[in-house]
Amino acid sequence: MAETTIRAAIKTALESVTNIGLVYDRLRFAAETDAFLSLFKTTISGSVVIRGWQIKTLSIAQEGFVTTGGLATGNARAYSYEVKGYLQFDDSNSSEITATALMIAVLDALDTTNLFVDTVIKVDLPQANLTEVFFGPVLCHVITITQTITETT
Repeated sequence: MAETTIRAAIKTALESVTNIGLVYDRLRFAAETDAFLSLFKTTISGSVVIRGWQIKTLSIAQEGFVTTGGLATGNARAYSYEVKGYLQFDDSNSSEITATALMIAVLDALDTTNLFVDTVIKVDLPQANLTEVFFGPVLCHVITITQTITETT
């Protein structure tokens, strides 16, 4: 399985979540705040909101692995990913509760995905946190999820 296949599986898992918003399989960048926010504008339940996700490779580690019999059988490559979601803050609609529910739904999608097949030998449980950041005048919840997936090479 290639790195691009693993990345595509993560994107597919994210897209399976109801009201996830826009999902990019790569890091997005725009120098100006309005341009950055426009990358994440979408319509959810009839309202235009900031809600989008991006997938980034944090690191790739090479390892040898050994079978239970003690014989070296090959090498493994551990890919660590960061999945970051942006959701517009809306106090009147309890957006923090929505952000938490969405974070849990994404964790569930990444926990239970059986898209990681073929040469994948280990999928670590994803870890998440929730913070808030201003992008210019717009306050957004930022969900950061990390996960490591190891495959034989």
